[in-house]
Amino acid sequence: MDNIKKAAIVLLSLDKEQARSVLALLPLEEKERLTLELAKTDDVSQDEQSAAITEFRDAVENRTVI
Repeated sequence: MDNIKKAAIVLLSLDKEQARSVLALLPLEEKERLTLELAKTDDVSQDEQSAAITEFRDAVENRTVI
């Protein structure tokens, strides 16, 4: 799973207002890439969601880039 897909899954895990706030912080190019990925992401398994969220949480805790 690539990083843009993982980011889309994490955003889909948030409520709409939180996701909107995150998108607002991104540069235009990243926002466009992520919006396209969000539009084509459906049927995310619980395992995919858990893996994406866990990797995001670990990156935040370790202050690394994903």
